Amino acid sequence: MAAAFTLAVTLVGARPAAAVPPTPPDGTYKGAVVGGGLARPAVGIAVTPSAEGYWLAASDGGIFAFGDARFLGSTGAIRLNQPVVALAATPTGAGYWLVAADGGIFAFGDARFFGSTGGLRLNKPIVAMAATPTGAGYWLVAADGGIFAFGDALFQGSTGALALNMPIVGMASTPTGAGYWLVASDGGIFAFGDAAFRGSTGSLALSRPIVGMASNPSGGGYWLVAEDGGIFAFNTPFHGAMVGRCLPDRVVGIATSKRGEGYRLAGRDGLVYAFPGGASYAFESEDGGCRPVRWNPCAPISYVVNPAGGPADAIPLAQAAVAQVSQATGMEFRFEGTTDEPAVQGRAIVQARYGKRFAPVLIAWADPGAIEGAAGLGGLNFLGSGPAPPQAVTGFAYLATNLTDVGGPNLQTGLLLHELAHAVGLDHADDTLQVMNSVGDAGRPLTAYGDGDLAGLDRVGRRAGCVTPIQVR
Repeated sequence: MAAAFTLAVTLVGARPAAAVPPTPPDGTYKGAVVGGGLARPAVGIAVTPSAEGYWLAASDGGIFAFGDARFLGSTGAIRLNQPVVALAATPTGAGYWLVAADGGIFAFGDARFFGSTGGLRLNKPIVAMAATPTGAGYWLVAADGGIFAFGDALFQGSTGALALNMPIVGMASTPTGAGYWLVASDGGIFAFGDAAFRGSTGSLALSRPIVGMASNPSGGGYWLVAEDGGIFAFNTPFHGAMVGRCLPDRVVGIATSKRGEGYRLAGRDGLVYAFPGGASYAFESEDGGCRPVRWNPCAPISYVVNPAGGPADAIPLAQAAVAQVSQATGMEFRFEGTTDEPAVQGRAIVQARYGKRFAPVLIAWADPGAIEGAAGLGGLNFLGSGPAPPQAVTGFAYLATNLTDVGGPNLQTGLLLHELAHAVGLDHADDTLQVMNSVGDAGRPLTAYGDGDLAGLDRVGRRAGCVTPIQVR
């Protein structure tokens, strides 16, 4: 017996306030690998100098470029002796290095080869690397804290001769290039050269082990990240974390840019989490495996519009907003015309007016009292049956009639985009650059989805894969 559930989320207030910053923060979302697109797990992340892009590297050396990061080559098609474990970008952003567990180095773009440990017998495998500020050298670090310096990278010390409580898992260099930090999986910090010790988690009982670190070029401090997305900030601002949120897979790395105003976290599954943008997208509901409740993206989704109480151009506005959702998700939406079905909460998922099938998505304008005085109300209805993930079968997007003449078509578009995203599975986001945080204000509404919105829509869309359709019984 299938169980039916409804998720509805309101957008409160006639004028949602969220001024768009003139310059995006360092930690904004620029994309990720979704829908199981990785042949091998992700192992690391590096950010471009502008902070407007980043690369993900997989253990086979596959490279995935987002934002203004350029794909410059990979080892994805090469048979490696050992898996890739980390990457580092050049200061120009026009190149990067990959390092394998045996210390083999692969250079792309303007990244130059300065040497490797590929021909040496190592006591412990290489686990991380860091580039010098000039781009004319790099350090490799092994799990025992052994340091190997190449090019203009200076050897400043190591823990290779120490008996460590836990293995080294990451490293970061100072802005001058005259020092570096090593971090162990318990968060123990080892500082060398001009790297100052700012604190550690070595004495704390961690829920999950530390997996990496990034230094703040502008502040002399550093961030540590645990595999549950927990962030520990020392002498540097804390911008947010993923700990306590539903993660499909563990976090494997952290990176910042020259600006040092934020950081991105990389998941083993190729997902990226950006801060201080915060959770740039969120889902209305997730199953036990942290998979979002979504539609079957391989079947057309029907929708109808009740234009009563809406603007004169209600139908074309609705169609244009649906077109944005369709483009972002890759899902096909079919307009079935107008309807006189009223906008009510507790909408039936099967109605005689539509025949023996699930009711189409309803776009309508509602009296504010019917939606609890909110600017809008959107949501979806889903069915859950047995071990299969719950599946959306219909949805709705309601806009308050008292806003029809406020803000013009742009505000109507922003509200439609917001509520329709709820109807396909997105919840409110923390990031003020996203429609799912706010539609802006009446004088400057957002009329297109932001990067985080698009990321969330992508994860509930076509690239997430087909699901077995549920039939009306």
